[in-house]
Amino acid sequence: MEILFKQLKRLTKIAPVYFVYGNHENKIKFTRNKLNHKITKNNIIILNDQEVHLNKIILIGRSDYTNKKPKEYNLTTKTYNIVLDLQTQGTKENVKNNIDLQLSDHTHNGQMFPLSFSYHLQPDFAGNYGKETFKHHTKIISSGLVGWGFPIRTEGICEYVVVNITQDK
Repeated sequence: MEILFKQLKRLTKIAPVYFVYGNHENKIKFTRNKLNHKITKNNIIILNDQEVHLNKIILIGRSDYTNKKPKEYNLTTKTYNIVLDLQTQGTKENVKNNIDLQLSDHTHNGQMFPLSFSYHLQPDFAGNYGKETFKHHTKIISSGLVGWGFPIRTEGICEYVVVNITQDK
């Protein structure tokens, strides 16, 4: 984790880097304060049910569903609205609430067989990996940089995703 944050710090010289809590931060070896310190000392901005306005883009970092019910936002179609949410839930609500892009990675692309199949059975989940579009809403689910629990993968790869957003002309 410390190596990852140091690498991400290098990106902060080019553009802001944001961190969104997930469901495993409550299960790690050190306290939330120590985690926050490690993140912020590397110039990474924590978004915990907060939004950032970047010209005509609104970036929202959602709190994880395991912590509490995430805050609702009043968004319009006049801005491009991006939600960073570890878990890939709430597709119907995101479409209804003018979220244009959701970036998530909770599934780790199944990580281990047969978990990849069980994710498709969850309600409102709409897949466990890749890019999907529903009306104006696009959801990109990454397999993530690491896994959970066991340090092995029988499904998918570790990855980070670069998303380029361009304005329609």
